[in-house]
Amino acid sequence: MKVIISGYYGFGNTGDEAILESLICGLKNGDPEIKITVLSADPAKTSASRHVNAIGRHDIPKIFKALKGANAFISGGGGLLQDSTGPFSVIYYLSIFFLAKILGCRCAFLGQGFGPVKGAFNRFLSAFVLNTADVITVRDETSLEEMMRLGIRKPPLLLAADLAFLFEKPGRSELEELIKGEGFSLSGRKVAGVSIRRPVRAVKGFHEKLAAFLDAVSNQHDCQVLLVPFEAAGDGEESLKVLKLMKTKARLLTGLYPPEVLLRIISRMDCFIGMRFHSIVFAAISHVPLMGISYDPKVSALLKALGSAELDMNFSTEEACSKLDQLIKNGPEEIKRLEAMTAPLKEKARLNFSAFTEYANPLKEISLFGIKINNLTINSAVSMVDSFVKDGKPHFIATPNPEIITAAQKNLELRHIINSADLCLPDGIGVLAASKLLGMPLIERVTGIDLMLAILKDAKEKGYRVFFLGSARGVAQEASDRLPGVNVVGAHHGYFEEHEEKEVLDKIKHSRPDILFVGLGAPRQELWAGKHYKELGVPVTMVIGGSLDVLSGRAKRAPDLVQKLGVEWLYRLAKEPKRIKRQMKLMEFALMVAKRKLFNTLT
Repeated sequence: MKVIISGYYGFGNTGDEAILESLICGLKNGDPEIKITVLSADPAKTSASRHVNAIGRHDIPKIFKALKGANAFISGGGGLLQDSTGPFSVIYYLSIFFLAKILGCRCAFLGQGFGPVKGAFNRFLSAFVLNTADVITVRDETSLEEMMRLGIRKPPLLLAADLAFLFEKPGRSELEELIKGEGFSLSGRKVAGVSIRRPVRAVKGFHEKLAAFLDAVSNQHDCQVLLVPFEAAGDGEESLKVLKLMKTKARLLTGLYPPEVLLRIISRMDCFIGMRFHSIVFAAISHVPLMGISYDPKVSALLKALGSAELDMNFSTEEACSKLDQLIKNGPEEIKRLEAMTAPLKEKARLNFSAFTEYANPLKEISLFGIKINNLTINSAVSMVDSFVKDGKPHFIATPNPEIITAAQKNLELRHIINSADLCLPDGIGVLAASKLLGMPLIERVTGIDLMLAILKDAKEKGYRVFFLGSARGVAQEASDRLPGVNVVGAHHGYFEEHEEKEVLDKIKHSRPDILFVGLGAPRQELWAGKHYKELGVPVTMVIGGSLDVLSGRAKRAPDLVQKLGVEWLYRLAKEPKRIKRQMKLMEFALMVAKRKLFNTLT
């Protein structure tokens, strides 16, 4: 599966980078084969640090290309949809989201806070675009209520928790050496961590009051004060303002550290005073006694959820000192309380992934014009074939393309046989395009010949017995001869008459293959295999069209570029103009898709 992730990534914001790492880990745990592309302000850094593909967040041609080839799109984590810092953030994120939807991706809005969105146009745009989502999860009740007030009713709307609650600190590192390089020590005196940011609205005397409070922390509790920026540029400037106003000695963390390192640093502290939303999350999941300074409703909501002490922006030094005294006095109880409070929030954060799997993850199976199609990668398909062989019971694999799907609209026997198959895989770029256009995108195209080649490679390694049935006289044997190391136990041409059928069946049974490839042309091969595969008792029977002609060397596949462009049908038509009647089925299929799309749009 290919997934595109959009968010505030690549800007050096510790909280958002922690969200991204949690998102990547959660997706990979669910699907180890997943291919992730992140829209980032610094693609090179994101790619190197998170081990995923990354492209520029404003590189429209690359974004368009990535979305066109993707199965799902996630607008993930943080407080992306708000216009308190400017009107364009909402427009940017919603535009990318809607483009993904237009291009056929399953779209999820995961683990975010929503609002404030005050502009009339932004509110209209939010309601319109978010109602096209496949699922929405929000991190707090305020966001949930605001979305409901805005009229977002169509997608499942679920209350989860911030994805950073799933962020985990790594094993022990050279932390002491790193901190010594900053002129600080985590050993000896107690450490009080502080994270501040630029207030959204200026508050008179804020920096002076905070400096006086931190002086009291240092003097009254014999604490080392360490200021920890969560966004290097802005937070560093604010921290320096406070440091210059303090009378006692304090330190500012100046290195540009990844979230994993900051989480480990915070976990070694004795108490924490946080203004940044995710600094509070880091302290909470590290079970460090904490209090927060609320500059925004989202911080108040988080502190309320944690049951932790809160200061507003107009706090007095006396009030702050009183709350900190209580916090330090109840230190051991506070640690236990945070353990208890964060456990359910972690469970809620996992809901982001279960919701994505249930509602926005590409379906494991789709129905396209009444034809079942399994949504698998070619590697997953080969694994299933391997399990079929080991099971030993008869299994049937079909590879419906637009021509077969069109024929099955009138041929009910063909439809029944395909839908009864143990595995139905999309053979044809038209099937893939139709699935995306109709809002149920398939992970990838799995052509009959590509799957056959992958199965033959697996069979060679495991010694599975293979039988070829199909094509003109001599072709199946020629194909066999060109596959050294593959245990081909039998071959027979496909031009047998009805009175010769018993002889063919007996030959297959006598050969006792593990895998039978049937290439009799559609729909004859589907009808024949569907009728006889159980009687034959072969663990895997797969229909393959004209693949034996290619394996034997009598026919050539389209060049790789033509295959990648998805116009093999045009190449074959140019090579064999007599195929024009068959290609008309593609036009019929395209018309079916257009009608269904129009109907879905109108309804």
